Amino acid sequence: MEKKKKIILIVSLILIVIMLALSGMGLYFGLSSKVGGKDDLRVPSDDVIEEPEFEPYPEMDNDLINSLYVLDKIYQDNVLVGYSIVRPKSYNIKGNIVIPQSYKQEQIDVNLPILKIEKEAFAYCTQITSVRLPNTIEVIEEKAFFNCQNLASINLSNKLEMLGDSAFEKCYALSSINLPNLLTSIGGKAFFDCSNLFEITFGVGIRFFGPQAFYNCKKLDTIVFLEGIAWNNLILNYNTFDGHYDMTIFIYGIELDIIETALNKLKSMGSLQLINVKIDANLVGQITNTYGFASITSI
Repeated sequence: MEKKKKIILIVSLILIVIMLALSGMGLYFGLSSKVGGKDDLRVPSDDVIEEPEFEPYPEMDNDLINSLYVLDKIYQDNVLVGYSIVRPKSYNIKGNIVIPQSYKQEQIDVNLPILKIEKEAFAYCTQITSVRLPNTIEVIEEKAFFNCQNLASINLSNKLEMLGDSAFEKCYALSSINLPNLLTSIGGKAFFDCSNLFEITFGVGIRFFGPQAFYNCKKLDTIVFLEGIAWNNLILNYNTFDGHYDMTIFIYGIELDIIETALNKLKSMGSLQLINVKIDANLVGQITNTYGFASITSI
């Protein structure tokens, strides 16, 4: 009899352990479905959030490229390293245009990158509304998009290092633009008379502004300088932003000496009494000189 009782007790304990285990698993699964993390695949959820898919850059074969653009070869140390866009095949090109990211060198069957937009390549193409540039473009030469009056948007290459003189002069429809961090030089009159340009952001690589680079951009009311700009090495022509009134400049950074250097550089802009500057809140009280600006307040 004692032996039978022991067996019943052991079986009961085993059953209790199994029930507790199953209960714990049910609780885990229930919590997992509520958390809804990427690894929570045990219980399907009705609220599935799909990650956004970025549109891949369009592939263009040589036949298509040859039908749209005139190209030139770029050599470095007598070695072919890439191609440039000289001009479109037709100056009646219109709408949304895509610049190819590579071109196949037939003799060796290798795709080489498109590295440059040549001087006056799309000048006076007044029916272009947007331009998509590949992240292979390093240089946009002078007047490349001069007088593209209806050009409203353009995405610049992350590898862009230089914008030539008058590159986007008289692009009246252009409203805002983010300049990549590798961009070091903006030529004179690069955005001259872009009368609808209202906001522009400068990356950390900027070192040179040509004269009248943003002259007569009448609606330009927001200028952003990102943290990390080497203000001591920055060359800012006295009339880079001539013709601007009632604007706000955001200067990002947390070091007082860098902000003071920036303010000292920017005071050459003219019409300072109408320009408001915003900096880190912790530095506002430490700035004892207004440098002639209308106000210096916190971001």
